[in-house]
Amino acid sequence: MSLVRLVVGLPLRLGRACLAALLVGALAGCGSVPLASLWKLRALQLEDLDPGALRAALVAPASLRLNPSSMTLDVTVARELPPVNGQTTWETLEEKLPLEEMRGAAELSPLAGEAGPGLQLHVWRIAPASLARLQALRSRALGWKGSEGKRRLGLGLAFEGCQPPGASRSLRVSTLLRFNAQGDYIAVLRDADLATLLPKEEQARRFPACAS
Repeated sequence: MSLVRLVVGLPLRLGRACLAALLVGALAGCGSVPLASLWKLRALQLEDLDPGALRAALVAPASLRLNPSSMTLDVTVARELPPVNGQTTWETLEEKLPLEEMRGAAELSPLAGEAGPGLQLHVWRIAPASLARLQALRSRALGWKGSEGKRRLGLGLAFEGCQPPGASRSLRVSTLLRFNAQGDYIAVLRDADLATLLPKEEQARRFPACAS
């Protein structure tokens, strides 16, 4: 399950869904997303999502040791189907895509204002070998145009790591997404304390004390 997941109503102009930040399945609520970001994300269209240019960024304490193999972008697209026996049903397409870190100055410079003392900044792209999977999901979802019902797009940034022994449970992070090469980064979480958003046991599992 993704550590940070946002859900927006897909702008196929059919219905709306509350934009939310979801942390390990627990609804943090629309208030977890900066207000300025809410309006930008509400206007997001699936056609605007460029798989090759999509970037995910994380700002975290420098002491956090990230596990590179844990980085994935979880993409979910769903459409509402006609009710069955009065119950709403959904058709869902999902992909869990490995991420590849980008270290060049051209990738990091748009986020220079996010860096600061005691912080680390990371930017990832979808691993090139997985781009075809996202392109295929996108094409299938765009084929839903013209049908009735609501649409939902979920994007989840999953990451894990370890903290120095004796570190505080407070782990403050910011997460940002960019959907195309010409677009700006949009903050999904801003200086959010994961200790207030994750169950204690889940935080301990995902961010244990480092062995050394």
